[in-house]
Amino acid sequence: MKEDREKSRTALRVVRLIKMMDFFSDHKKTTSSELAIEFDVSQRTIFRDLDILENELNVPFMSVEGSHIEVMPDWKFR
Repeated sequence: MKEDREKSRTALRVVRLIKMMDFFSDHKKTTSSELAIEFDVSQRTIFRDLDILENELNVPFMSVEGSHIEVMPDWKFR
C-alpha cells in the first residue's frame, strides 16, 4: 500500500510539473502564492517543484526570489 501511495504522489507531481511548464509558457511572471492557488498545493511544494523544473528539467528562471518567480522571456515549453 505504501508503494502505491508513493507511485500515486509521483504521478501527481509529474502531471503538475508538466502543467507548470505549460503555465510558464503563457505567464512569464508570477508568484509562489499564485502558483500554489493555481495548482492547489502549498507554497513549499511549489518551491520543491521549481527546484525540479530548474535543476532537472532546465527551465531557465531569471528570478526565484522570495515569492517572485520569473522565467526567461524567450523560453517555451515544447
